[in-house]
Amino acid sequence: MVPSSSTSESTLSAWIDESVIVGNDQHPGTYTLAAVVTDDAAVASLRAERRMLTQRRVVRLHWVAESAKRRM
Repeated sequence: MVPSSSTSESTLSAWIDESVIVGNDQHPGTYTLAAVVTDDAAVASLRAERRMLTQRRVVRLHWVAESAKRRM
């Protein structure tokens, strides 16, 4: 959907991440690309929510470092 034009302008921020799983004879490989785009006014609250997902003493939230229980 293309936003309608207006006189007020907003600034957007975007983050992207990618994942590659190399395939073999039995399983095809996969490539995943994900993106989040948000208005700059929401960045602080999104960062705060993301911090709540991170356990203590963990610098970053990353799927491969999470236990199976935390992935659910």
